[in-house]
Amino acid sequence: MYKQFLKISFFIILLFLPSLSTAAYTDSDRDLIIQKQMNCMKKQIASTGEIVWEDICSADNVPDMAINNASSSWPEETPSGATEREYYAMDLEEEEKTEFAFSEEYARENTIGIKAPKHQLEMAWEFFRFRYEEPDVMKDSGLMRGVYGLYTYRPGKEDLFCMKAINLYRIEGRHGWGQVDYEAVNGATLDNIDDWAVELRGILGKEYIDGSYNLGITIFSGFGYRYLNDNTSGRTSTVGSTTYYGYQRESNYYYLPLGIEFSGQPNDGWSFMLHGEYDWLIYGLQKSHLSDGNRFISTKNSDIENPQHQGYGLRGSLKITKALDKASFTFEPFVRYWNIADSEVVRAFVDGAYGNYIEPENNTVEAGLKLGVQF
Repeated sequence: MYKQFLKISFFIILLFLPSLSTAAYTDSDRDLIIQKQMNCMKKQIASTGEIVWEDICSADNVPDMAINNASSSWPEETPSGATEREYYAMDLEEEEKTEFAFSEEYARENTIGIKAPKHQLEMAWEFFRFRYEEPDVMKDSGLMRGVYGLYTYRPGKEDLFCMKAINLYRIEGRHGWGQVDYEAVNGATLDNIDDWAVELRGILGKEYIDGSYNLGITIFSGFGYRYLNDNTSGRTSTVGSTTYYGYQRESNYYYLPLGIEFSGQPNDGWSFMLHGEYDWLIYGLQKSHLSDGNRFISTKNSDIENPQHQGYGLRGSLKITKALDKASFTFEPFVRYWNIADSEVVRAFVDGAYGNYIEPENNTVEAGLKLGVQF
């Protein structure tokens, strides 16, 4: 019986020994130790994306804060005038300042400045100046307006679509329309031509956000399609004794966007995003409906389709966002640019004879402003 009592007593002493050994700790001491452990865990998440039990910083790795034996755990030299406790607090503060990991899950859960919701919808109006030019041939210019829509999906870590290289998906589209004025080098002019355009894009990206610094970087690519319709069918322009007839033109661009975005928030209510992009033309097709002029001539023209293989686009914007309780409002100046080389030569029957025809090199500039709302 006596031996059993000794065994039970020894077991109780072992059970409470850890609590007795830390009795000298104050509440602030424990808070500092916990903060130290959390910092180590955040670093582990940033570097590997997960935490293994062996990687968690335990109290054994933290300098002993007990008053009676603290001196043995601290560096021999400390900043002038700093107590041991203040030195440890300064060390923690320095770690917070230098930690800029662009971590993924931690940042998304703890970001204060940059909102990164799982589902995000944006709708906007566009107003822009449009200019299309074929050097030494002609140019179109005018004011256009349109609508723009963007849906963003950010899958969670456990979602099927969350991959190591991709954690952001976007679908965006726009529709613009307006009237432009035509001017050719031969003197032919036409005013108030109806133009309209449609553009659709699918984007895959990798989003990095650092909540401590309220900064984000997104690298993205995807696939885009742009369609432009310029219709002067049924209209003519006379220069001297020569009459030029109009026709419908359709421009099709299939391209690969490659870009980067920088985002941040100076304060709780305002944020910004700087967008830069290069668009690599994969394939273009220019359709010229020259048969629209058959009503004005005695011969029958053929329609022409000119494939385009060389070209690129550039675009940039600065989006400024004001966050409110239930939505955010956006203000975004933008520029979109295209530069397309000469097309393939196509043989066609036009104005009573066969000939070789190309779509000349051309460039397009669209510069304007988006005003939108985010949900």
